[in-house]
Amino acid sequence: MLASLEAARLFHFAGAQLARNRRAENILERLLAEVRRLHHLMPDVESHITSSVEIDAHAAILHAIESRDEAARRS
Repeated sequence: MLASLEAARLFHFAGAQLARNRRAENILERLLAEVRRLHHLMPDVESHITSSVEIDAHAAILHAIESRDEAARRS
């Protein structure tokens, strides 16, 4: 579980840092701390973060960024 949460943290922080969006970084820091607490309180939630739907959504984000697809990046 911790490895999945760390991977999610790195992914989202990278986006905020690439955008040079300090406000997003601050919001993400607090939000991810809450998600970490949630995973300790409700361990079954872990299946969502490692689900193929979640992984595919993140892969689509990366693809949109890499291909510079403006429309896909905003959806």
